[in-house]
Amino acid sequence: MKRISQFVALVAFAIAPNVNAHEDTVLAVLPSGTISGVPSQFGTLHLSIDGFGTRDLRIAFAVGDRVTTIPPCATALIKSRSMGDVQVSGSWYHHESTLPFYLNVRFLDPWQSPDPAERSSYAFIFNLRTTELIDVDRWIWKGNSVSTVQMTFPLGCKVSTAEMRPNKPLERTREK
Repeated sequence: MKRISQFVALVAFAIAPNVNAHEDTVLAVLPSGTISGVPSQFGTLHLSIDGFGTRDLRIAFAVGDRVTTIPPCATALIKSRSMGDVQVSGSWYHHESTLPFYLNVRFLDPWQSPDPAERSSYAFIFNLRTTELIDVDRWIWKGNSVSTVQMTFPLGCKVSTAEMRPNKPLERTREK
């Protein structure tokens, strides 16, 4: 829990206005789902998001042969309507012994402000090396202030991390 608190403090510090000591690197998600702008030492990163605007929103983040899948029971509150409402950034310029290198996938609520930095959102933070979900936070903007709430998933809602079979592309799967 201490590591998560440190992480939340670092992310809050990183996105606070007028703070330049640490800043996530903004990344691009190509139409294929490949994430560009990450050093080659991490391999190929892939983000798959299916079901915008429905209660069946699924997120899958893959690095090499490891994939973490976030099921609809964990994404049901997300209000983003398209990839245009998703911001992806990451950090690998800090000491990994304190905080894992990470990918931050931010799902913005529908338009509230002309500045996306001041829009309420859900932030899913993944470990860049293992793909494991580190944290999920709700960022709530009211006027000029922001508050954060660490999210928990409903009982029985399972986020899965697994290895993919060789030559098997990342694809949507349904639980039975």
